[in-house]
Amino acid sequence: MSSTDRVRPFLIVRGRVGCLLLHGLTGTPYELRDLGDALAAAGVTVSCPLLPGHGTDPLDLDATRWPDWEAAAEAALKDLAGRTDRQFLCGISMGASLAIRLASRHEVAGLIALSPAIKLRSRLAPLLPLISRVKRFKKKTSDIKDPVALARHPSYKMQSLAAANSLRELLELLPGDFSALRMPLLVMVAAEDHVIELSGARRLYAEAPATDKRFVVLEDSYHVITVDREAERVRREVVEFVREIAGI
Repeated sequence: MSSTDRVRPFLIVRGRVGCLLLHGLTGTPYELRDLGDALAAAGVTVSCPLLPGHGTDPLDLDATRWPDWEAAAEAALKDLAGRTDRQFLCGISMGASLAIRLASRHEVAGLIALSPAIKLRSRLAPLLPLISRVKRFKKKTSDIKDPVALARHPSYKMQSLAAANSLRELLELLPGDFSALRMPLLVMVAAEDHVIELSGARRLYAEAPATDKRFVVLEDSYHVITVDREAERVRREVVEFVREIAGI
């Protein structure tokens, strides 16, 4: 598979249950492709868009902001709703942030938040409004424990500070509490995540009033849990959750 193929959006049409997959900041659909294939094998129609500014050049990301990413996610959900009867939302990191916002506005069958970006771990986050005015980029590496998976991960090696600041703005727009999230909920996090504070994920789980909610902690992964050492477990947990809720 070429590097271009690895970052492309994908749509796999199967049954009348759909799942929208949303990748993280600087990431691509690659980090959700194996999960998408597993869901499709279970009979789920899967859509994973490439969010604006991603999968090309960091300069493109530098020109986009959170409304661009959210508009693309909203359009993908609308398209999926036209193909299926029930929709699940599943996002990783920033993709989980977008999924939470969509879930608060749309009636969905379930919400899956993987390494959800609710509270960033970086001490620089509060300073991003200032830093992003004087500096455009900084070096970054993907937070993946498995060295082979890290080497294969097609993520930007430079972070747009303006885009990072826009993510910070997006997180400030998340609900003050998560009491509107009444749909079934699955939250999965790594115990050793260097990108997000786990307190944000725990707050999401605690405040969501769903009667069916699950919290899974992974002990041998870092932030990008969908491609790290416990990726197979992530796929299994997500597929089981969707199948049980949807009754397929």
